[in-house]
Amino acid sequence: MPGSRRSRPYDVSLHPGDLLAQYLDETGNGTGTINWIGDYSAATGTPSVAKIVAPANAEYHVTELTVFIEDSTMQAGNYGALAALSVGITLEVHDADDNTVWDITAGFPVNTNAEWKQTAEHVERDDPGAGDVTLSAHYEFEHQHGTDLLLQPGWSIEVHLDDNLTGLVAHTFQARGHIERLG
Repeated sequence: MPGSRRSRPYDVSLHPGDLLAQYLDETGNGTGTINWIGDYSAATGTPSVAKIVAPANAEYHVTELTVFIEDSTMQAGNYGALAALSVGITLEVHDADDNTVWDITAGFPVNTNAEWKQTAEHVERDDPGAGDVTLSAHYEFEHQHGTDLLLQPGWSIEVHLDDNLTGLVAHTFQARGHIERLG
């Protein structure tokens, strides 16, 4: 809806170093694992969290979170080409004390490709006819909620992974927006 956004325009030419484009990783600062294609099931004892954490000296204004999956096929009832996940994937916003302040997936873990459509603004599937198929789920906070998602210092977006994702070609989560330096 034109004119309904509450966030102010961001002039890239004024502060090019303050753009946010960071993959979620286990450290929260973009320096760790970004391709989540391992076994994170409880059976292996390694459930994992991919996250982005705003540092002490900045606020992150997240305008979009993108989930990307690449695999050989992409049927609605599978996850990538894998069978439906048994535990599922959840997305959450946590405050600096690690309390969940927003369950983005609204209490319904994502177990299949099709289930990304339950909470994401839009989902795109690309099948080039030869090679791997991709799926992108986009959470566009400005469009969905009228403003960006503010991560204050120590706040985070977390993706909880508790299934065996071995076999996926690629599986990433990326936050985009801008950084407001404090102090």
